[in-house]
Amino acid sequence: MKICNRFFLASIVMVITLSTTMSNGDELIGKVLKTTGKQVEIELEGELIPQIGDEVIIGFNMPSVGFIPLQGKWRVSAINADTIKADPDEDTRQPQKDQIVKITTQNPLSGKAMAQDAENLYEKAEDYFNGRKGENQDYVKALAFYHKAANMGSLEAMNSIGYMYGTGNGVTKNSTKSVEWFRKAAEQGHADAQRNLGIMYENGWGVAKDNKVAVQWYLKAAKQGYAKAQRKLGIMYENGWGVAKDNKAAFEWYLKAANQGDTVAQNNLGGMYFHGTGTAQDYQKAAQWYRKSADQGDETAQKNLGVIYANGWGVAKDNKVAFEWYLKAANQGDAAAQNNLGGMYLNGTGTTRNDQKAAKWYQKAADQGHAMGQYNLGTMYEDGRGVPKNDAEAIIWYRSAAEKGYSNAKKALIRLGQ
Repeated sequence: MKICNRFFLASIVMVITLSTTMSNGDELIGKVLKTTGKQVEIELEGELIPQIGDEVIIGFNMPSVGFIPLQGKWRVSAINADTIKADPDEDTRQPQKDQIVKITTQNPLSGKAMAQDAENLYEKAEDYFNGRKGENQDYVKALAFYHKAANMGSLEAMNSIGYMYGTGNGVTKNSTKSVEWFRKAAEQGHADAQRNLGIMYENGWGVAKDNKVAVQWYLKAAKQGYAKAQRKLGIMYENGWGVAKDNKAAFEWYLKAANQGDTVAQNNLGGMYFHGTGTAQDYQKAAQWYRKSADQGDETAQKNLGVIYANGWGVAKDNKVAFEWYLKAANQGDAAAQNNLGGMYLNGTGTTRNDQKAAKWYQKAADQGHAMGQYNLGTMYEDGRGVPKNDAEAIIWYRSAAEKGYSNAKKALIRLGQ
């Protein structure tokens, strides 16, 4: 009984101390939603929001006594869309879920006002990042405004900070911090941050490589209808990365993304129809999906559409149209299209024959390491077509192609005594 009396006496003293501490400023009330160690996530009553650094006291109510605080204090460390987080400011007791939270704040904001302020800060950051609305591009200033917006709960800003740490724009590149910021937004449901976090796990950037975890994050974003994540899931299923290989599932995810206009998914879906992978083979549907992607400027789809027209698969054969699509893709740097374009100039297929232009496009493909392009460039030097005859140069290109396993190049080297 004496122990109990001393406990109540101590509790009364703590209540008096709390009343004195919290007399200056507004008092916000809430409860502990969950704990991570001694860090707490808090749900507040009403619409008022505290400031970063505001004092937090956690405790519980006892009948006939009132509010009894735990030992120590916390400080607001993060303000998110629906909750806030607080970290211990001094040695504290372990808080528990559903315990009462009281926060002293000098300048509370309404939730709506804060959201608007966060949005304004985010837009200012975007102005500096993109160099728009009269602002010069300045990554350092952009990062500063992203941080201000993130501290007020902007998930877009958190995601953007993760991107900046990942690329090293305006800050020293730091993949670990990039992951931390992506995670802050991803755990609160931001779809692009979830996809970005998946990419970090897929590549082992800032975290241990883990395709299974990558798939989990892609799935969270994909279920929100996010096309880029749906496309990533398609790739994971098609290759069996982090999941059992499943071409039907890959096809379904590609289709969801493609129907939203994702160009890569449209091209990949065309490929699945072309090869009959995960669905029945259908050249006409392959051509349709390649066309959708190609019309949006995807160079791989443009090259694929060139192949479709050159061979008359699912469309009427038309070498002039094939040439046009190869040219579009080649001008965007697609090495296979550059090689194919070289062949069309060499043979006068779909265009006027021109050995010099053939050699030029073979050279572009060869410079990118395209084995067939390297072999074809070697033949141009060996035969002196479009370039001066030069067996030594031909051997160099044949050797490069042979090292990549190109059999015709190996035969050419034998023919030249190499």
